Amino acid sequence: MPDRKTTIERAFELAATGRYRTITEIRAALRQDRYEMVDSTLAGRGIRDQLRRLMSAARGGLAEDGATEA
Repeated sequence: MPDRKTTIERAFELAATGRYRTITEIRAALRQDRYEMVDSTLAGRGIRDQLRRLMSAARGGLAEDGATEA
């Protein structure tokens, strides 16, 4: 059985799907998948910025109102 992805790997995977518009939605999806330490893993501004850019690119570069979300 393959090893489970880390929380950060899964967050980037989710962001790339185009199904999520905010970090809050990604956090909720990670918790639903029973990932631990979600808040601390996604706490860094750099990580959040990267996830936002990836979410935007996955949706065709459309800007979202939640761009300033923590």
